Amino acid sequence: MPSKTIKKTLSLASLTSEGTVGKVSVHSEGTMVNPQSTSDQSSQTAVIHEEEARSFHRTLNGKIFQRDIRDIFAMLILGLELKESKSKKFTLSKSYPFSFTIEDALEKMKDLNISIELSKTVASFSYKFPPDVALTLLDRFFLAKLIHCPADRTRSTPKPHVSLQPTPKGLALVQTFYDRIASKASDHPEVLQSNLNTMDLFLFDRDLSNDRILYSRYFIHLLFATLMGPKPNIWTPNAAPDPIPEQGAKPSSPTLFACGYNGEQGFSFSQFQIEKSEGMKSTHKKDSKLDEPRISPLYHRYFTNPESGSHVQYYVSDVGVRLCKDKTFTFKEPNVTFEYSVSGKAIHQWLMDCTDILNPSDACQVAGCLISTGLIKNVNPLGKQGFVPERDSFYRLTKLGRKVCQWDKDQAKKRSTSVSEFLKNPKKTVKEIKLGDILKDPGTRLQFRRHLNKEYCLENLDAYLQLTEFAKVYESVENLQNLRLKPSQESIVKRIDTQLETLRSTCLSTAYQIYITFLSPEAPFNVNIDYKLRAEIANLMTYSKASEAEESPFDTPVPSPTDEKDVSKDNDDWPVPAKEEKTETSSAEETPDIKQTLKDISSLFNQVSTHLYRLMESDSIPKFASSSLVDNLVY
Repeated sequence: MPSKTIKKTLSLASLTSEGTVGKVSVHSEGTMVNPQSTSDQSSQTAVIHEEEARSFHRTLNGKIFQRDIRDIFAMLILGLELKESKSKKFTLSKSYPFSFTIEDALEKMKDLNISIELSKTVASFSYKFPPDVALTLLDRFFLAKLIHCPADRTRSTPKPHVSLQPTPKGLALVQTFYDRIASKASDHPEVLQSNLNTMDLFLFDRDLSNDRILYSRYFIHLLFATLMGPKPNIWTPNAAPDPIPEQGAKPSSPTLFACGYNGEQGFSFSQFQIEKSEGMKSTHKKDSKLDEPRISPLYHRYFTNPESGSHVQYYVSDVGVRLCKDKTFTFKEPNVTFEYSVSGKAIHQWLMDCTDILNPSDACQVAGCLISTGLIKNVNPLGKQGFVPERDSFYRLTKLGRKVCQWDKDQAKKRSTSVSEFLKNPKKTVKEIKLGDILKDPGTRLQFRRHLNKEYCLENLDAYLQLTEFAKVYESVENLQNLRLKPSQESIVKRIDTQLETLRSTCLSTAYQIYITFLSPEAPFNVNIDYKLRAEIANLMTYSKASEAEESPFDTPVPSPTDEKDVSKDNDDWPVPAKEEKTETSSAEETPDIKQTLKDISSLFNQVSTHLYRLMESDSIPKFASSSLVDNLVY
């Protein structure tokens, strides 16, 4: 393997009563794994399907999917097994809890692997990164506010031999990853039980095909209410530390697709204000009884100043962005004073610290939506148009912004309105809301997810969304297969074959991801489907050649999805892996078994998808329509 190759191996092994093992490929997202691997896969294996990626999975414009970056980061932190204290022997430098160095990370990323062994299945995947790619990833983690330098809070890039520490945002992503892959584990990593793990991230919904953030007017309103907090958050040098969750308390973030399931209670604007205000009071009251109240290691009188140059400022998200009170501006005569104003830097900092956004340009784009939807406005009418993430660019709340943030709790109910106003047909009543309408809008879909969390059936929606994504990919496979039957030049046929191989690989990986997560007998988020249908799916998905002479349709080498387009500087400036020597593989028309198997999988998955849709429409939608989530929505 060339030294510049990124090696990514993902596999799922099915254990039979005779002890034989069959490997199948799955994407890292949704793979059931465990940081403490105890499986020892013997040579007695029956390979069903195995995938080895030589490059990152990218969008068409060259960007690496953010879910892959998040998973790699989580694997790294779990693999480092960070501890609260380190031995101070033979060192005069200060030691920081749960810290590591670039050198530690590079060594671990040479062979980053995780696996889990359940009663009938074993799932595992690993990454092998050359040093230059690993360094680029560490820079990306730093830029995304996932790690910082505790000894130099204003440092914006990692430095050799200097302690690095995961941020509250970084640990929130690790927590989500750990909940997804090791939900049945009894022992949690020490770092996840520390005072660093305090962030309740706001998570964005993304298009699974191009990784773009999905917006709607109502979704931006939900985000803005969280950004502004339950009451104005005015920074002063003497302000007390922000209260942090009790140790061991599970975060209740607005979970979106492909994220953990945490039993979060439903959300309404009015209840949001009451619960948050009472929560802060009760937290202070409880802390006062303790000899040592829990305080985040990131709290500092200077570094929490919204105008400071601290790399990370926020360690909780539920108190909102830090504002200026009665600030006077001198850009025109007479001077103008606004009751509340906020800098572009503070908004950008909050979005990077308190949401799952990894790219600063995405944060600017989201902040721009706050302006375009009329929630905030530049205090200087002659200032730069659009959003500027600078400390000297200030914004004020508009009348609409004040209504949405609901600081005036007494007026909240007077301004509440029906969710149907945020759907395409405003004439609909609450009782006429359809599941299809809910799923089209990111904001109403978020509220519906919160409702399903409360009802303990969120897995139905997540499984349905992943099955829908599988159906889209398989439709592309069928279109290419039909196109290949038409007379074409040899060069065109070769391109079609290459695309078919890639899409089939994606289909297989997605299928096993869905199977092990939702449909297998021991799936951690098992959906309620007919027993015969589940058995039929299991028989198809665990098919292997074992000791039989016939070959499995999954034995054909399938390249992983890659994108050969150049990456712009604004995207991801990764070192280019060395190209592998080409090897002969069977063409697309020589793999009828894979073609038939995917067709069978698609047929069974369509049955599951139809069942889940009807189940949610008949059972979940009526309950959602009568809940406070629908009644307490704001303009």
